[in-house]
Amino acid sequence: MSRHWRTGSAVVALALTACGCAAQPHWGTADGAPPIQLPPARSTGDPDAAVPVTRSQKPESDAARPAEAPPLPTTPTADLLSGQPAARVGATVNKVAILNEEVLAAAYQGLVAARDLPEPERTQRRAEIWNQTLSQLVEREVVLQDAFAKLEKAGGPKNLKKLSDDASDQFDKTVLRTWMKASGSKTEDDFRDFLKSQGVSLDMLRRQWERNFMAMEYLRSRVHPYMERVGPQQIRDYYEKHPDEFQRPDSVQWQDLFVEAERYASRDEARRFADGLAERARKGEDFAKLAEQYDNGDSSFRKGEGIGGKHGEIKPPEAETTLFQMKDGEVDVVELEKGFHVVRVIKRVEAGLVDFDEKTQKRIKDKLGNETAQLEMKRIVNKLKREAVIVYSKGGE
Repeated sequence: MSRHWRTGSAVVALALTACGCAAQPHWGTADGAPPIQLPPARSTGDPDAAVPVTRSQKPESDAARPAEAPPLPTTPTADLLSGQPAARVGATVNKVAILNEEVLAAAYQGLVAARDLPEPERTQRRAEIWNQTLSQLVEREVVLQDAFAKLEKAGGPKNLKKLSDDASDQFDKTVLRTWMKASGSKTEDDFRDFLKSQGVSLDMLRRQWERNFMAMEYLRSRVHPYMERVGPQQIRDYYEKHPDEFQRPDSVQWQDLFVEAERYASRDEARRFADGLAERARKGEDFAKLAEQYDNGDSSFRKGEGIGGKHGEIKPPEAETTLFQMKDGEVDVVELEKGFHVVRVIKRVEAGLVDFDEKTQKRIKDKLGNETAQLEMKRIVNKLKREAVIVYSKGGE
C-alpha cells in the first residue's frame, strides 16, 4: 500500500509512515521498524480522551518482510557539527530541553548526504536540515508529554513502563540487530565501539528511535477511532465521484506456441501443422503440453505462457491485434514471416470501471481513513504546540 501524506508536521509524517505510507528513513526515526497496524481502540466520544496504547502487530502480508534500518554512520560527528549551532540546548518544550546531541542523532543521515555539496550550498543545506529536524523533535516532544500525562493518569506508571518496554523491545528486534550485522559487530559492545569511532552514541540513537516509536503509537491510538468512522455510504460516494481512479486497462492473459516454417518441407505444410495444433487446443487438449512437445520457440520454457498482457507489451507485436479481438478460450493462428504462432486466450479483460467489490471497497476505506488520520494528527499536534511553551535557543530556529 503506497500512500504519500503531505502534512507539514514531521511527527505526523513519522506516525503515518508506520501506518504504511512512504517516507525517507533517517537517523533517529522509527523507519527501521516493520510496518505496524493500528492498535485496536474504542471511541469514547471525546476526541481528546486518552486511548489505551497497546503493542501493535505486523500485518500478515508483511510477515516475511525483512526489517530495514537506516544506513550506518560513516562520517565523524565533528565534521557534521561544523557550522551548526554551538549551544548545547536547541530548544525547550515546557522547560524540557532538547539537546543538540539529540538533533544530531535524528538528522545524521541528512547531514551526511549534504557533506559533498559545494559551498555555500552545503552550509545552507545543513542549516535547513538542522532546523527542520529540531522542529520535528519539538513536535515529537509535545506529543510525548501529552501521551505520558494521559497514560499516567489513566493507569499509573505501569502504562508508561509498558509503552517504554515495547519501544525498547522493538528497537532490539528490528534495528539493533540489523545495524550490528551491517557493521560486522558480534556483540553490542563491539557495536558501541564502532559507533564511538564515528562520534555517535548508541544510547542516543536508541533514545531517538524509541521516542519516535512511542509518539507514533500514541498518535495512532488517538486517530484510530476516526479511521473506523468511514462508512459504506462514504465509500460508495467516493467510488461514484472518482471513476477516473478506478479504471482498468485492456488486458489479456494468453498462451503461445510457435511453429517455425523452415522446419517443414513447405510453408503450406507448416501452416497445416499449426492449424492442426490449434484445432487440438480447441477440442480441449492441454495447451501447455502441446507447447512442451511441439513449440519451436521459447514458450515451452514458460509452459506455453504468452509474453505481455497489455497494449504495447505483447510479443510478438503482430499477435496483439488478434489477441484483443478474441474471447476467453478461443484459439487462433497468427502468421509471421518466420512461421506461425498458435495463440489461445485464457482471460480477456476489457477496459472499464473496476467492480465495486470487496477489494475496491477496502482500497477506498483505507484511502479515506488515512486522509482522516492525516487531518486529525495535524489537529492534535498543532493544538499541543499552541498550548505548549516552546523556546528556541539562538541559532536553533
